[in-house]
Amino acid sequence: LHYGGSPNGAAQGVLLTLVQPALADLGAIIIAPESLGGGWNLANNERGVNALLEAVQATYRIDPKKIAVTGYSMGGTGVWFFAGKYPERFSAAVPVAGMPPASAENWTTPVFAVHSRADEVMPIGPTETRMAQLQKAGVRTEFVALSGISHYETQRFVDGLRRAVPWLREI
Repeated sequence: LHYGGSPNGAAQGVLLTLVQPALADLGAIIIAPESLGGGWNLANNERGVNALLEAVQATYRIDPKKIAVTGYSMGGTGVWFFAGKYPERFSAAVPVAGMPPASAENWTTPVFAVHSRADEVMPIGPTETRMAQLQKAGVRTEFVALSGISHYETQRFVDGLRRAVPWLREI
């Protein structure tokens, strides 16, 4: 799921800058939807993502137990939204520089979070707190805290996201 701003081309931008270089070794089918404007939790974006996932699953032979959701910034926040609302659909959530929900009560989806301590847009504190709560609740988690990377340096998050590859293979 892509970052905020104009959705025109943002999906391709996050795919080429971050997701493809970091996750290429997975050998996975990667889909990159464009938001229809606004956050991923808006009804039209929620419907669009779900319809796209259903279309891809109808077209390709996909193990339903191996579907992960990832995204950067606004997309990272969207990852938290989708994984929390649709735990039966996603086997893992990989938010990058996203804001977690206010509550993770009854959370079951494994989470591999990547965040920078120098993020001036999405502070790392809420992610640290949420990940500690999930771990304490017995949810499978891994947290990669990066240093010295500004929120707007998307390409510098590649190495942190790449660390999710072996973790995702174990899910």
